[in-house]
Amino acid sequence: MKSILTRPIFIVIAIGYLIYFGCKHMDIAMHPIIRNYWADFCCLFIVNSISLSIMRVVKRNYTLELSRAQLVFSLLLCALLFEIILPRFNESYTSDVWDVVAYFFGLFLFYFWRKRDASHLKY
Repeated sequence: MKSILTRPIFIVIAIGYLIYFGCKHMDIAMHPIIRNYWADFCCLFIVNSISLSIMRVVKRNYTLELSRAQLVFSLLLCALLFEIILPRFNESYTSDVWDVVAYFFGLFLFYFWRKRDASHLKY
């Protein structure tokens, strides 16, 4: 079975993130929405894709999917860590409810991508 890390949607989002990361570190001007929320949008999509890929290899089950509970846990963990805990200890992190919204939409995209992909495996 083809790895989810080689699927076009993952590649596009990963390359999009790398371009964003390069532009941000070279101080290239970007639209404020892209500059402030693209990384948050990509975060859970990329993290959950890599996590699922590793779990499949470790368990040798290439049809394994993350449960809804695992996905919600990843959202809560990310929101807690990056929006509540880290801003209290490091001033380079800021707490922003819109970051959580971006995490949610990235996770939403991941969920429906995996749901669609998994439904094709049944036929």
